[in-house]
Amino acid sequence: MRASLLIIFLTLWKFNTDICNYYYDYSIDFSQWYYLRCDIYEVMFLVAIIIPWFKSTLFSRGVMLFGLVLIAASVIDKVFINDYALTDKFYFVIVPFAVSSGYIFYEKRNNK
Repeated sequence: MRASLLIIFLTLWKFNTDICNYYYDYSIDFSQWYYLRCDIYEVMFLVAIIIPWFKSTLFSRGVMLFGLVLIAASVIDKVFINDYALTDKFYFVIVPFAVSSGYIFYEKRNNK
């Protein structure tokens, strides 16, 4: 699983400009090209934060879960809602989730 995620990450990292050039012409439609590249980078970071998930400690899993939720919410905002600006509602959703997930991991660690 880690190897396949690493292959996806490296493919997106190596060919992100080619993918953007396939869909949009850089010289004509730069803004769409740039937004697509930002979306590809978001997916790359999402995959990169999932890779170490399979072999890690509870604390690092909590940190990775926080990063995973931040990046996933950002991808959802950009792809489905088409919102490229960070807003206050973004933090009102993410911060309570991050705090509660950290608490769950802390309790799980102490109950072992």
